[in-house]
Amino acid sequence: MCGIAGWVGQLENPLNTTNKVIDRLKHRGPDFQDSRHFGQVSLIHCRLSIIDTSSSANQPMSNEDDSLWMVFNGEIYNFPQLRQELLAKGHLFKSNSDSEVIIHLYEELGEEFVSRLEGMFAFALYDRKKSQIILARDRFGIKPLFYYHDTSFFAYSSEMGTFKCIPGLDLEIDQQAVSDYISFLYIHAPQTLYNKVRMLMPGECLVFDQNSFKTSSRMFYKHRQAENLILDYESSAEELIHKAQTLLESSVKRQMRSDVALGTLLSGGIDSSLVSVFAQKEYGINPIHTFNAKFPDNEYDETWAALEVSKQIGSMHRTLEVSLSGGTWENITGILNHIGQPFADTSIFAVNEIMTLIKKHVTVALAGDGGDECFGGYAHFERIPNVIKFIDQPMWLRNLELKGLKAASKLNNKLYPLYRGMKNFTYVDEVGALEAFYTWNRQKEKRELWVGDKNIQETRRFFEDNWRATAHIPEKLERFQMACTLSDMDVLMQPFLFKVDTASMMHSIEVRVPFLDEKISKFGLSLPYNRKVNRENKFLLRAIARNQLPEKVANKPKGGFSIPVDVWANDDFKALAREQLLKPDSNLSYLLNKSIYKEWVDAFVENRQTPGISREGLYQRFIMLLSLSLYIDK
Repeated sequence: MCGIAGWVGQLENPLNTTNKVIDRLKHRGPDFQDSRHFGQVSLIHCRLSIIDTSSSANQPMSNEDDSLWMVFNGEIYNFPQLRQELLAKGHLFKSNSDSEVIIHLYEELGEEFVSRLEGMFAFALYDRKKSQIILARDRFGIKPLFYYHDTSFFAYSSEMGTFKCIPGLDLEIDQQAVSDYISFLYIHAPQTLYNKVRMLMPGECLVFDQNSFKTSSRMFYKHRQAENLILDYESSAEELIHKAQTLLESSVKRQMRSDVALGTLLSGGIDSSLVSVFAQKEYGINPIHTFNAKFPDNEYDETWAALEVSKQIGSMHRTLEVSLSGGTWENITGILNHIGQPFADTSIFAVNEIMTLIKKHVTVALAGDGGDECFGGYAHFERIPNVIKFIDQPMWLRNLELKGLKAASKLNNKLYPLYRGMKNFTYVDEVGALEAFYTWNRQKEKRELWVGDKNIQETRRFFEDNWRATAHIPEKLERFQMACTLSDMDVLMQPFLFKVDTASMMHSIEVRVPFLDEKISKFGLSLPYNRKVNRENKFLLRAIARNQLPEKVANKPKGGFSIPVDVWANDDFKALAREQLLKPDSNLSYLLNKSIYKEWVDAFVENRQTPGISREGLYQRFIMLLSLSLYIDK
């Protein structure tokens, strides 16, 4: 795991810029930093040594005749097999690293080489003979990669903040990206906060030509390609359970390869618990390191489950007590500013807390991310049948049911969340229903909130391709659940992976995600609804868990890995944040309706609820506003 950057173009003081970029990225690679310069072409690498920790694996790395140079971030899990193939064809290696395989594979296959790589990766390869730079990002987007492009300058980096280190870049705000951020609480690739900075999509390969100064791009992998969208109605539950376990065990095994200390993030959930079980089996008789974070708010704490699993597998477990004193202005804004663009998934604070503990003991950690996306773990999967039944009714009947539910909720406030949830599906079609599952601020609410550029596209566009891709599935339940799985692997997975990469690399930690293996994701897409939800969500994984985990853990409901920001943030933070958000010269009011967001700010600071918004919804909105303000008010 590393930090990469580079550019093509004229700079007045390239050495000074190089040093600034290295300073900005060396938390991602504290073990070694270096650069190479070829006229107006620069490559920069900050190394976190994981595989072959010797100096022979340092980067930037070249082939035998120095015609190819590369900077790479990530891990290639099938590199031993690829290396043997390349050795048999006469390629010479000077290290035992996985990185070097990429260069020789490109020599052998040309631009098609990237489809042979299995792992998590983001890299830049400079072909000096062709005067081209090739950028690529892994199939799931586990590793981030951004690039800037105008008529005279091209640059790329692992982090958005790097572009602030390069003088002369045009960093104009993209209002479309900000509008989408209001809905999702993050900026969906390929957009970024800035018009001329893009984020490579998962599974994308981009070629920059130095002579024409133009780019061309292709997708070497898409989850929604037709061969992935074939449902398996033939296999029995027992066969599928066995296959799921075999795939997960295999993925954990090959992601255990490391030349430095390794452990697992054992939050107490089913996914991280299964990863920890199989990792301990692979580790052998020595106990593996496992870690979890203990929150002072019992609603968010699953320490009991982590301890149960640790006791069963015999791991060396450590629990981090998350202090209520950690929610300071310096800590919260330090994390938000480090990200490089607005981001409001508040679980990044929890991930950051546990990474401070992990760094003292390991450099590599396996996590359970991806299990929910592949196996139907989210709450919206259980709601799909009722949502379909509701939206299949004529509009007059939907309205009638909603009015009845509204009246009932006034008599029994426990029904209000159900009323509020169904209200989002009253005036929508299937694509609109998908959109309602994944957006924090609905279109009606956002239209009232948004006062910026009126030529803004709605977030519906992010779901239309997933619905079209499933048109071959005749049964609406199966089509809808497949479209949900595709949306989980896109709209939900993007911020989760970005959050984990950002928080872990702030502390020079490499996090691996065994569930995000191409074979596992294809398997997950092939599962019919009753193999994901069958009287309970995540049917297959729970079946595996009942054979591998303590009964109480296997049967417990899904919990979130988050932090209760409303009680974690201290009074000084709340006061300073209110001042930041409501100051008269804030640029927020040029984009958002101040009378609406002022009520959110006041409610959060004064520890009270606001009508129609849940506790979590309120503090998510507050952080959404603060993170945006920190960037547009600079």
